[in-house]
Amino acid sequence: MHDFISIQYLRAIAALMVVAHHMFTTKLVDYHGETGWLAGGVDIFFVISGFIMVQSTKDRSYSPTQFYARRIIRIVPIYWLATFVVMMNMQWDWGDALKSLLFIPYLNPQTQSIMPVLQPGWTLNFEMFFYLIFGFSLMLPEKLRFYAVAACLIALVLIGLVLQPTGALGFYTRPIILEFILGMFIARFGVRLPFWLAPLALFAIPFLWEIVRFRELAIGLPAAIIVASLLTIDHQIPKLPFLSKLGDASYAIYLFHLEALGLLAVLVGAYAISPVIVLPAGLAIAALVGLAIHKFLETPINAILKNLYSQYLDNRQKAQLAT
Repeated sequence: MHDFISIQYLRAIAALMVVAHHMFTTKLVDYHGETGWLAGGVDIFFVISGFIMVQSTKDRSYSPTQFYARRIIRIVPIYWLATFVVMMNMQWDWGDALKSLLFIPYLNPQTQSIMPVLQPGWTLNFEMFFYLIFGFSLMLPEKLRFYAVAACLIALVLIGLVLQPTGALGFYTRPIILEFILGMFIARFGVRLPFWLAPLALFAIPFLWEIVRFRELAIGLPAAIIVASLLTIDHQIPKLPFLSKLGDASYAIYLFHLEALGLLAVLVGAYAISPVIVLPAGLAIAALVGLAIHKFLETPINAILKNLYSQYLDNRQKAQLAT
């Protein structure tokens, strides 16, 4: 698949937006204004996920099994590692831990919300659910996949609006899953918007968040506009090594940023760091921790698992030819 520089940069920006959001919500940065829109980094990730799934399977033959294996190798090991790190520092229930590791939504007694042991992991429950549905669509002709997945996700949201279920079904019928459709739509139909809409949409998000308070409209739709606008100039964007690496490490940054911010909180308490530099310091520490984990843990683990899976496929093919 073509390496979209704009997508790489957006991944980095989305991860750092979430880091900044949690710096405000945890009061590391003393600010009393509205910062909830910074959580929109998650919405950008969802749009990008929808885009990448369609783009990476376009004109390619993937079985659902192959697709799931690749997604599991990419998502699960580093998520489990981050979860185990959190479990080392808190009391936990075996049942809750197992549900967290298997991406099963449950009511977390500590947060009183549907959230796994690793708090940022709530978004991965949505991601893995989307992958589950998308993987099944690979059995269909390529021209029908978008419509099948979109119809399924829209139907789930309608069920949620009508029946208002609770528990796992209530979780998986939230309107936020529609943001995957936006990304899929951009990839499926090659949507490209004028570049000037990207900064306009970005600056509009805080104001829309104040006015609309419906996340999918206030943040999800602008996120899709930003993606489609930046893709228009993707070939003109210079490839900056550091930003590209931040994009590669965005998943690790996202998973481990609360632990990194915990380290910052200790430093702030011990050395009375000026509030002026707390925000950039937090972003820097989260980025450095994520980069280190990506380079020394995520990348080698993924490489080993990909190699093992390739060997398994080769052995299976040889066995089939032998019979």
